[in-house]
Amino acid sequence: MQNNQRNKKLLSFVKGINRKRKAQAKQIDILCNDIINMHRGFLQTLNKLAFTADFCELMIGCEELPKLLAEASFRINRQIGPCNIVFFLPQAENQRIYVFECEGSEEEKPSKLEQAFSHELIDSVFKSNKICMLDELLTMGLQVAPAALKNISAATVPICEDGMAAGLVLVYKTPRDSIKREQLEYITAVRSALSRAIRTCVVSEHTGS
Repeated sequence: MQNNQRNKKLLSFVKGINRKRKAQAKQIDILCNDIINMHRGFLQTLNKLAFTADFCELMIGCEELPKLLAEASFRINRQIGPCNIVFFLPQAENQRIYVFECEGSEEEKPSKLEQAFSHELIDSVFKSNKICMLDELLTMGLQVAPAALKNISAATVPICEDGMAAGLVLVYKTPRDSIKREQLEYITAVRSALSRAIRTCVVSEHTGS
C-alpha cells in the first residue's frame, strides 16, 4: 500500500514537472517569436529609411520628368522585385502615361494592364487616395478578361501630398511573385517627395528652364 502511494506521489510529481516544462517552453517560444518579429520589424524600418533616403537623393535637382520617372521606376523595381510600373500623370490639357516594363521573356510578361484604365477609373482611384489592390480596382470599374486575371497581380498607389494628387502609380506583375501590400509601403513612404519632384519638373517644362 505504501509503495502504491509513493508511486502515485512520484508520478504526480513527474507530471507536475512536465507541465511546468511545457509551460516554460511555450513561454520561451512566445518570447523568441516576439524577439524575431521585433527584429524583422526593425530591419524593415531600416530598409524603408534607406530606400527613402536613396529615393529622395535622386530627386534633388532633377528637372527632367522622363528621367525622374525612369529612375523612380528602377528603384521601385530594385526594392520590390521585377514588375511593370506605369505612371498616370493628370495634366490640364490631357493625361500623360509613362510605362516602364520589367525585363523578362514575352511568356512571363503580363498583358498591358494600363490599357484597361479608363479616365473614370483613374479618377475613382485618385479620389480613393489609398492603396488599391486588384480586387478593389475590379470593384471600382477595372474591366479585364477573366483569363488575364489569372496572370496578373496588381495594385495602385496615389502620388500625393497634403491631399493634392500629382499622379498615380500602377504596379503589376505575374502572380508567381504576387505583390504584397507591405511592399507598396515603400512607395507610400516616398510619395510626398515624388509628388513635389513631379510638380517641379512640370513647372520647369512650362517655364522652359
